[in-house]
Amino acid sequence: MSKITGMAATTLPADDTILEHRFTKLCYHLKSSPEESALHFPFEMRAIVQNRIDQLEKINVKNKQIQQEITLLKHEVIAWNLLDSFSRASSKQPSPLWHCLYIKSWLEETTKANLTEDRSPFGESDDDMEDEIPVLNSNIKAKEQARQLKKRRLDSFDRQDLEAYYITILKLIRRGQFDELTSLASQHTDSRKVFFIHFADLMKKAEDGIGIEWKAEKRKMWKKMCDDQLKDKNLGPYGKAVFSAITGRTEHLLPVCETWEDVIWSYNNACLQATIEKFLSHQPGSDDVSVPSQPNDITYLPLEIASLANGKDILLPGIACFFHHAQTIFLSSKPLELIDCLYTICVDKKWNALSGISENPKLQDVFLRVAASFALYVQVYYKIDDPKINSLLECYATKLADRSFDDMAMYTSTLPSDLQTSFMARFFKNFDGDKKACSELVKIARKYRVDISSVLECIFVLYMTEFVNKQAVSQSSLQENYKFELEGALSKNDRICLKAVGWLSMDNAMANNLIERINGVLRYLLATRQIGLAYFVAISVPVSYLNTFAIYADRPSTIPDVVSEFYYHRSVIEILRIATIEALDAIQKAREDFRNLTKELSEKIKAVLNSKWLRVSSTEKEVLKYMDWDLEPALIERLSNAELRKVYITQLVFYLHDLYFDTSDIFEQHCKDSLNLMELVSQGHHGIYKDIEAAGKTSLLLQRLCKSKLKILEVSQ
Repeated sequence: MSKITGMAATTLPADDTILEHRFTKLCYHLKSSPEESALHFPFEMRAIVQNRIDQLEKINVKNKQIQQEITLLKHEVIAWNLLDSFSRASSKQPSPLWHCLYIKSWLEETTKANLTEDRSPFGESDDDMEDEIPVLNSNIKAKEQARQLKKRRLDSFDRQDLEAYYITILKLIRRGQFDELTSLASQHTDSRKVFFIHFADLMKKAEDGIGIEWKAEKRKMWKKMCDDQLKDKNLGPYGKAVFSAITGRTEHLLPVCETWEDVIWSYNNACLQATIEKFLSHQPGSDDVSVPSQPNDITYLPLEIASLANGKDILLPGIACFFHHAQTIFLSSKPLELIDCLYTICVDKKWNALSGISENPKLQDVFLRVAASFALYVQVYYKIDDPKINSLLECYATKLADRSFDDMAMYTSTLPSDLQTSFMARFFKNFDGDKKACSELVKIARKYRVDISSVLECIFVLYMTEFVNKQAVSQSSLQENYKFELEGALSKNDRICLKAVGWLSMDNAMANNLIERINGVLRYLLATRQIGLAYFVAISVPVSYLNTFAIYADRPSTIPDVVSEFYYHRSVIEILRIATIEALDAIQKAREDFRNLTKELSEKIKAVLNSKWLRVSSTEKEVLKYMDWDLEPALIERLSNAELRKVYITQLVFYLHDLYFDTSDIFEQHCKDSLNLMELVSQGHHGIYKDIEAAGKTSLLLQRLCKSKLKILEVSQ
């Protein structure tokens, strides 16, 4: 991944950076107060998307891609309008009546903002309807001039004219234009006008939330009279559809539906009328009751109606079909079906389901944001936690990573903790900036309350797993002669290990965990004889971290065990480097340097031998507590306290003995020091002899001690 040169992308006229930033902020606020924000989320999303549409429509020259994006966003606005209707209905009063009324209002607005040609209600153009109503009204008002104008009277319509009249009535009902419906029906001389006038009055009062002056018996009688009208053989399909609509039936209404919206409206209208009837039946003694008081049993869209509605979209573009499908799912209250659909498109990359988008990467990016917003809405509003939702949210986070880290960090902080950690860790691991740039990213992530400690630990584990997997270390490669890798240039794989430690040290709050993790790394490197790399790991730990660890210890007066272990790990490593490189060179160069060096070396060795370094037995669980990367079983055995002491305590005893023996001719004190070493080894509470015995080196130890004893005797004589 390339370096991020800025924290926010440049906003171009046709760029959607502003939309992405506003969407990211909305997601961030949604996480802060999910209960309150969930209800406002659709409204805010609608405003954000509409702002983007306004931005695009101001562009003078619109290419095909911009036009396609505008169309997609307009469909999205309609979807958010539906979800906002749900929110408003539930916030006003969670009842089936308000639910139906808000869906009805949404359908009416959707019809006015129709995005496809020839998709007006019930198959006729809106312009025809706008022209038809004044013509019908003028015909009625001009009865006296009918002969002069050669117009037929409205009450003498033939069957064709009457059917056209009912088409107009049906479209007025469908649009919710009840004032126009009342005006047109009141001028009709046919007795059927009373049905339409009463229906318009009922619906206006229901919409306004005022009292309904109907009783259940009156409603039944009125409905029976409407049913009688359906028996008229002269009544055409639209006439029957009108009476089905006002009585809340669908059998004569669905056959004349031309569009997806028509079918949804027909079913919602049936639910609305049924809800009003149920409401009236629950108010037996009242002539005037307020609308909100009714049973709470919201009816959702059944499968057969959903299938019928979606079947009307066979000739529509893919994106229009998708949004209708999404709205059908929301109306059916089956949000996981939408998640499955979005997952197939965005995660499985089945873009061919969306014509116009499958071949356009830019629109695919726009759709990823749509998918993420729907997924987040489902997760919060429906309180659903599903792995596919997380995958969709992660898809969008990946897209943001290439645009603005600030927005990506803000958005990522809204994800579930495990997804947040894994995604941010992978991003940091692939980031190729220097230490300063990495530190800046950590600061930004912390600003948005990303769990940075978990992220850095995850990076550490990822790097160490990669490091160990690339190691050519096995049981057979660890020979008993203990060949240590003491120096040499760091390999590419060695630097992976150092990167793991480097990321872990970027958060001061992780001082405790850092030392524990470093001890685990040093154990591994000691067990695999990589002393040179272990040295660089040990010196990479800042002194401030060690001080911080001591400050927060339970007993500040003593060094915590974990810090003590680290110090002695480092001492062993320094001893091996000094003894094999610096010491031998110093002996040959200058006596004084050699004196100081041997003294330093002997003091360090004695300090380790007298210490409690790894003296307590350890279980495998304790050893591996901070080494959660893949290790071979045979190698795990070499990580225990006993195994490490067996190797290194034995080696230190031999180093110290050889130092005393080889320098006794120069420093007389070393003869006495040899005797002290014998006593130290023989003392059981130090456990040194057991370590040498476990290493199978007792015979070598005895040989050395005998040589020392003989030399002491020679000197004493």
